[in-house]
Amino acid sequence: MSGLKTISQILILLTSTDLISLQKYIDFIREKTNIKVIYYGHDLHFLRERREYELTGDVEKKNASAYWKSMELDLMRKGKHKLLSVKC
Repeated sequence: MSGLKTISQILILLTSTDLISLQKYIDFIREKTNIKVIYYGHDLHFLRERREYELTGDVEKKNASAYWKSMELDLMRKGKHKLLSVKC
């Protein structure tokens, strides 16, 4: 039971990496806790993969881009707030 007490004390989850683990637990976090999930998209994997595909023509990079895009946009939709950094 001490684990549940700890969870109830968490107010915010700021995440930017480990998308596989987050994808596994985000629905539980949103449905079973009051934790506010903030997704910080400082490095969008799907854009990096797509740009590499555009430079190299490597179809594996194109497929990886589609996979990561689906995952990253889903996590953004599920996050309470989104933070994105822009390089000027």
